[in-house]
Amino acid sequence: MQHKLKFWTMENLRGLLRRFLGIPNFTFEQWQYGGNKRKATDIWGYCKKPVPSVKAMPKNMTVKYPNGRANARDLAKIPCLPEYIDYISQFHGDAKRAALRAITPPGFAKAFWRTNK
Repeated sequence: MQHKLKFWTMENLRGLLRRFLGIPNFTFEQWQYGGNKRKATDIWGYCKKPVPSVKAMPKNMTVKYPNGRANARDLAKIPCLPEYIDYISQFHGDAKRAALRAITPPGFAKAFWRTNK
């Protein structure tokens, strides 16, 4: 018996996958759903786009570097669900940074689930 999926998605930071998969269904930044950083994330698949809960990026969101580049403020302040703390604690340096960046922001996850359930 075949079951039809209600939705499916694939996400990745804005980048090279666009060359292979084409234009994504939508792109979001974490601050749009109450997160504390900027990180453009592309979403491909069969799903509905959740409505952002925040309309304007907070003014204290970015840090400007001398080279003019802007990045998310203070990676250490990323909220981490209790069940991920032990998992994240096993990493160090760049691997820890990558593991923290890979966490889907809770605000987006909740909004996405409400929209697509």
